[in-house]
Amino acid sequence: MVRHLVDLQHPNDMVIPGNGNDPNLWLQVHDYDPFCFTTPQCGSPVITTWGTANEQQAIRDNFNNLINWARTRAPRTPIMMGEFACSTLQPCNTCRALWYSTYVAAMKLHDQFNGWALWDDNGWFKTYDRGTHTWDADVLRSIGM
Repeated sequence: MVRHLVDLQHPNDMVIPGNGNDPNLWLQVHDYDPFCFTTPQCGSPVITTWGTANEQQAIRDNFNNLINWARTRAPRTPIMMGEFACSTLQPCNTCRALWYSTYVAAMKLHDQFNGWALWDDNGWFKTYDRGTHTWDADVLRSIGM
């Protein structure tokens, strides 16, 4: 069963199979916050800068809220950040790098995160160039690789 928390009006009403005690269950999360920064083709208003102390704290707060929700609803369930990325269309490369490093650092604050995966669509969210077989070095540096 796949349920999307953002699609739910009342996430606390979501039923977790096995009450969160199933050892084969992982909670998978996708996140692109703030959407009009990470996805500048979102429409308007497009955000072309990011990285103030408040914006970085907002990311940490979002992760803290997710962890608090998970600890009360599924305390033994590991979390997988199954998809996160910032579009290559984002014109502020310094901001984009800071966004990546902030995301990874925020996940590392919580031991319930047991994995994460960058989204790579070979287009707007390309991290690996399949034609040249090269990685986006700025992104790799930002995530600590």
